[in-house]
Amino acid sequence: MVRVRDEDTLGWPAPPRTVETAAEQQAREGSRALLAIWMHANGVRQRAEAALRAHNLSFPLWWVLFVTDELIRESSDAVSQRDVSRRTKLSKAAVSYLMGILAERSLVDRGPEFGGISYRIWLTRKGERLLTQSSKAIEVAMCGQPPPELRARERTAARSPLESEK
Repeated sequence: MVRVRDEDTLGWPAPPRTVETAAEQQAREGSRALLAIWMHANGVRQRAEAALRAHNLSFPLWWVLFVTDELIRESSDAVSQRDVSRRTKLSKAAVSYLMGILAERSLVDRGPEFGGISYRIWLTRKGERLLTQSSKAIEVAMCGQPPPELRARERTAARSPLESEK
């Protein structure tokens, strides 16, 4: 390796080593796994959003519609925006905004609760049809394979500790 004299570096920091030691690799493995999962999740969401664009829905709109339907099926009754907010972990304001859009598009029917201050929400027939069609589109879009870096990590994790030391 050629050593550069300090006066020839012009004050620039020394370039990093290009090869990690085994200890450094192991110390960074958790971060690499997190990034692989994050990148895979972003790819899944991008495929879902692309499939939903054909149905004039964003992922958050579809998600709120899906969860509303799910809660109605569980309770056999209309649901409140607060119920949807709890299930999705979205803020009440975000759910209210998204429900307003769904109501404008006639995908949900929301009316005041008798004697209360919250809305009772049902999916309309149009909302049920759109949810069925868009959910099928998402399922088709999700048939893609996970990215190569995640598949490689899954194979590495499946090996026994003795095999990875070889």
